[in-house]
Amino acid sequence: MRSCVTMHVNCLSRRLAFNNVRPQASDLDALRNQLSIVPQEPAMFSGTLRENIDPFCRYSNEAVANAIKDCGLEGRSLDCVVGVSGENFSLGEKQLVCCTQEYPPLMLLIS
Repeated sequence: MRSCVTMHVNCLSRRLAFNNVRPQASDLDALRNQLSIVPQEPAMFSGTLRENIDPFCRYSNEAVANAIKDCGLEGRSLDCVVGVSGENFSLGEKQLVCCTQEYPPLMLLIS
């Protein structure tokens, strides 16, 4: 989906700007990395909540905990165990996890 959105950026670049930067003037890979997508059927992986939110450990525990709180998942801890396919999370909670994966996003896409 990220690729589809940014493939069409060249057509819209005269009217479209993110943080006052037109996409044609910026690196498309950087733009794609700033998109956060919330699918109707989100996927989660076995492990911890922190591993699902920040699998590449780019952010501190404090930053991830703040994102969890800001997105409405404050009842869950960073080391909360995620069952197979996130079976211990509701659909809405799984979507909130998607919101925290790139928080705060430059653009949030909801399918």
